[in-house]
Amino acid sequence: MDKKQILFICGIKTPQDYFFLWEEELNKYYPNYDFNILGNCRYKLDDIETILKIQKKANELINKYDKTILIGHSLGGIIGGSIITKQNQHLIEKYISLVSPHKVKRYTLNEKKHLLKYNRNFDKNINTYTIGGYFDTIVPYPLTKTNFSTHKNILAGHSKSFFLRRFIIKKIIKITKN
Repeated sequence: MDKKQILFICGIKTPQDYFFLWEEELNKYYPNYDFNILGNCRYKLDDIETILKIQKKANELINKYDKTILIGHSLGGIIGGSIITKQNQHLIEKYISLVSPHKVKRYTLNEKKHLLKYNRNFDKNINTYTIGGYFDTIVPYPLTKTNFSTHKNILAGHSKSFFLRRFIIKKIIKITKN
C-alpha cells in the first residue's frame, strides 16, 4: 500500500490552530492520507532562515511518502512551488495554492523567489490548482495564477475565511478533487 500524505505549508502569520477544519474536511475526502502541517506559522517575510528551514523540511517529508497532495497558503504556496523539481515531481499527486503571490513582484518577493530557486514552470507536469479569493492589496486575484494551473476565484471576504468557513473549504476541495 502506498504511503500518502497531505502536506499543508502555512503562510505568513497564519495561526496553526486555523487548520483544524481543513484536517476534518480533508480526512473525509482522503481518509488514507496522513495530514501534516508544516511551518512555524508565525514567521515573517524577512525571516529567511525560517523560510529555508520550512523548504528543507517539506522536501524531507515529500521524500518520505509515495504520494503527496501539496497545499500552500500565501507565501507557503511559493515555498511549495519552489520544492517541486524534476527529481520529485513524480511524488506530487497535485498542488493546490491558496491566494499565493505567484506573479507578485513587490515587497521583496522576487528576492525570496530567487533565494528559494522558485521555477515559474514548476506546475507544467503536475495537476495544479490556484485559488484566488479575498480582497488583498498585496495578492490581487490575477497574480495568484501560475503558468499552467486550473484557476478559480472564490469570494471569501478575508484570509480567515479560507480557514474558518467550512463551506469555503468544501468548495476548494470540490474544485481540486479531480
